Amino acid sequence: MFTYLFGPQFKVRAHMIQTFAHLLFGGAHTNVYGNAFKTLCQPIVGNCGTVKAPTAEAFAMDFGGGIDIPINQTISLRPAQIDYLLTRYSNPFTKTNNQNNFHYSVGVVFTLARGTY
Repeated sequence: MFTYLFGPQFKVRAHMIQTFAHLLFGGAHTNVYGNAFKTLCQPIVGNCGTVKAPTAEAFAMDFGGGIDIPINQTISLRPAQIDYLLTRYSNPFTKTNNQNNFHYSVGVVFTLARGTY
């Protein structure tokens, strides 16, 4: 699955710790449900003409935030970023549409624009 999300990110640049939050909307794509439907439907059900195949494209929303610690004007350390990702794939097997995912990441941030903290 991959997502393509767009939206604002708000960052508070205070002292040596910079906090940020974002709210993103977009879409998600996967072929897992379609492949599982093709594999399971024919041998188990027989004729799948009456059952609708699951979608490969879905709505996605992500919100979360984190902390950046600047090392210099170009490089920052990101010790924590926590996000909640909601996707809405139609799934005839489970009869639910929402998938709730939590994401934690750590990394290094490179700032390409020149500016002050």
